[in-house]
Amino acid sequence: MKKSSWLLLLLAFSIFSCSVSEDIENLNTPEWEPDFSFALIDTDVSVSELLNEWDTQGTIQVDDQGLLFLSYETEFFSTTGADIYEVPDVVIPLIDSSLKGPNPFGEVELFTLKGGSLSYEVDLVLAGAHRITLILENLSENGVTFSREISGSGPGKLEGSWDLNGMDFDFRNDSVSIRYIAEHLPTDQRIRVFPFLLEMEDMDFSYAQGYFGQYDFQLDSDTIALDGLGEEVDIEYLLAEAELNLTTANSFGIPIQLNVDEFSMITQDGSTISIESDVLANGIRFNYPTINEVGELKATEILIDEENSNIHTVLSSRPAQIQYGFNAQAHPDNDPEERGFITDTSQFEVDLSVYVPLYGSISQYTRQDTFSLSLEDLEMGRYARFKIVGENEIPLDIILQAYFLDAQGQVIDSLSQIPFTVLESPDVDANGEVIASKKTETSVEIEEARFSRLIDTESMVMKYSLSTADNGTAVAKFLSESKLDVKIGLQVGVQNPD
Repeated sequence: MKKSSWLLLLLAFSIFSCSVSEDIENLNTPEWEPDFSFALIDTDVSVSELLNEWDTQGTIQVDDQGLLFLSYETEFFSTTGADIYEVPDVVIPLIDSSLKGPNPFGEVELFTLKGGSLSYEVDLVLAGAHRITLILENLSENGVTFSREISGSGPGKLEGSWDLNGMDFDFRNDSVSIRYIAEHLPTDQRIRVFPFLLEMEDMDFSYAQGYFGQYDFQLDSDTIALDGLGEEVDIEYLLAEAELNLTTANSFGIPIQLNVDEFSMITQDGSTISIESDVLANGIRFNYPTINEVGELKATEILIDEENSNIHTVLSSRPAQIQYGFNAQAHPDNDPEERGFITDTSQFEVDLSVYVPLYGSISQYTRQDTFSLSLEDLEMGRYARFKIVGENEIPLDIILQAYFLDAQGQVIDSLSQIPFTVLESPDVDANGEVIASKKTETSVEIEEARFSRLIDTESMVMKYSLSTADNGTAVAKFLSESKLDVKIGLQVGVQNPD
């Protein structure tokens, strides 16, 4: 048996059976009367509570107008600066005491290092003590040019290394400048030493500036399930209001372009329809901070709606999924003069969200629930009459039918000969907004000829359907604060025990 829904609670047959049985036990008292009336329910239900009945993967939210909407969101890409750029290892042979050459790191002109080492290897031919002073004009620490002394005795090989953590490389003059002074101390002469190798390796940066080339980001393809209000709900949205949003948060100081590999809707019948938009056709350039805005996060929002795409046509085909695949590229213009920066904490995130307002028509939503119901204490009953009085602000007609089942699950009888309207939808204006609440009074009677058959009832199946007015063709807005108020009364007639 399913747990009863709010509508089942609304009709409160379980309360009804308990209340009646208590009075049946007192039928032989002097106060006995042949008719009993009960006030069963006086309650209200909001749209938000009603929507809790639907299982949707989309998040139901409320906009600033109070309109409910379905929001589907996914973060389909995220990366950091440390993921996309690595400082290459560099080996520099010093064939003379002074070296000037091109930038060994290409177009990347500035580094602040947080790790790495500078190692050296030099062969000494002459016997005796040596002193070598190594100067790297492009390397500094706290503004002081890198200068280190190497000492040792020959003949033989000298090896060692220095930690580069916290040091800065500056190649803004597009060249590397290295020199050394080698002294043979026994003769007090300057000499040349060869081979003399320098190697910079395992370097991690906290800041890098320059041109980083056309780096291609690896973005995964994926899908977003659009379940609407659940597979059982046949809803036609006001499609002009639906939107897709691509948003980025970017603290990379370089131009990045997002390109579409695939962006389409998979319909409920399995066909594929491409989402087309001039906004997407030539790629999307994202905002990014300048060199003077290190640490700032720049946002970009791309709105895809009826004005700039075929989303109206696509959504009218009753989609089940959005299928997407993108690629992103740094420095899309391949212009080395386009200098920027990356930090190890730079972030680049791309999110996709779908906004579908609950502003449309519901042609039919049907649901069936089964719950236990024993009426054996009503064997002296002659009839039962329900009276339902409701005031409805929710733009939905609510139609009900119920069936009484025996222990074998066979239908004994129905609550009424045909489904009946429990609550009528209020009228809406041209904008889909409720003009005024709608009052409905309904009476349902189970007469004596039918009532006697219900003693064997063990359970009840309740079927109800929801639709907007005019047989589900009226377009309406569903506001979070809209509600319905319902009062249910019951009158029971019983046989005189005499």
